[in-house]
Amino acid sequence: MKKADVLKKHNAFRKHSLRLRTLVVAVSLTVISVVPSAGTTHAVAATCTPATGSHQPDFLPSAHPMTITADSLTADSLGTDQNVTINLAGYDSAGACLSKTMNHYTFVSLTGVTNLHLSTTDGAGAYTLSLASASSSMQLGAQGVTTDFWGNITQVCVPWLHLIIITCSSNPPPNDAGLVDAASSFFNVSSTVKDFQATVYAIRSYATGTTPPPDPVQIPAATLTVTSP
Repeated sequence: MKKADVLKKHNAFRKHSLRLRTLVVAVSLTVISVVPSAGTTHAVAATCTPATGSHQPDFLPSAHPMTITADSLTADSLGTDQNVTINLAGYDSAGACLSKTMNHYTFVSLTGVTNLHLSTTDGAGAYTLSLASASSSMQLGAQGVTTDFWGNITQVCVPWLHLIIITCSSNPPPNDAGLVDAASSFFNVSSTVKDFQATVYAIRSYATGTTPPPDPVQIPAATLTVTSP
């Protein structure tokens, strides 16, 4: 295969990976305000642009994050860049573009995801979007695909850290989020975790090779709900 054909195929997959049928739902939940609706007092701020530098998204995530929870999941090759400041598609009270400091996570795949729930709102109470699935055969990501997300893991329990007295089933469960963030800042972490909760502002997936892998997003029996007052 000619090099030009390989690059064309690779670029086509990269574009496709951003529109994967189910990940589109997740991405749409986080980038609903890619082009913010600026009023007359915010007209100057309509030129907000993504921040430059390493570990930055190349689009403006919504100022209203998505909440993700799961009873359990297995993370493959989780890496963390802590305290990354990104620009958001929103304005502060003075009309200046919003920015927020959070973590940048990368992983190859999340498998064995149980009781997944994703939700977000427009921040003004006009609507709430929720995606839920109780299937245990869910998968996000795959070999040959890297997924990035920007946000913070706010709750997680690593079972093998609690083998003796305290277990993940205790109420409230142990919170190993700080340990996971610290460890995955130095080396990629692969582990089964429980009681996962995260606040996510943006998600992006892309192929890391020239051969497109199978569809890396599998969320069977999912239910999408839209509610408004």
